[in-house]
Amino acid sequence: MLKIGITGGIGSGKSIVTTIFKQLGIHVFYSDLEAKLLMTSDPNLLLQIKKEFGEEVFGQNGFIDYKKMGQKVFYNNALLDKLNSIIHPAVRNHFKQWLHNQIDVPYILNESAIIFEHNLYKELDAVIVVLASEDTRVKRVIKRDGLKENEVFQRIKNQITDKERRLKGNYFILNDEKLPIIPQVLNIHRILLQKANKTV
Repeated sequence: MLKIGITGGIGSGKSIVTTIFKQLGIHVFYSDLEAKLLMTSDPNLLLQIKKEFGEEVFGQNGFIDYKKMGQKVFYNNALLDKLNSIIHPAVRNHFKQWLHNQIDVPYILNESAIIFEHNLYKELDAVIVVLASEDTRVKRVIKRDGLKENEVFQRIKNQITDKERRLKGNYFILNDEKLPIIPQVLNIHRILLQKANKTV
């Protein structure tokens, strides 16, 4: 079984691409979603976050207020790194547990926005990078999340560039509403099946 990462900048359209792979029968571990779930269900994690960030990032229900947390960390790289250093070891452990349940599959996908930033790619066999122009990404995020343009640019600034992703990635999908996505996914799927068969 091959372990394949899938990543891309905010607004690149990773979700659409992973949905197509799922329709092809490929199992997907959503690291970013898993991080959010852990921040609502893991008491030890919540305790660490409260210790580092204080009560002000928590809502009245006792759970993290993502809007408040976002405002705090997305304008401070040191705090963002601190948050990631708390959350992502726990996500990695869940990924390893999830892998044990993946039987008789040619390859799996690990979807994460920060595969390269936290060196997760070193534990994977290859990485698919979803690309889109910055202008397209900004418009998508404004429409999807209701953020202001400067807020989206700040989040883009906190991520590595597509140039860096191109240098470290293995396969690329352009999701710029110009080239059809499905043929690009099918081509990579075919290549990965061939590679998986060779490793059996």
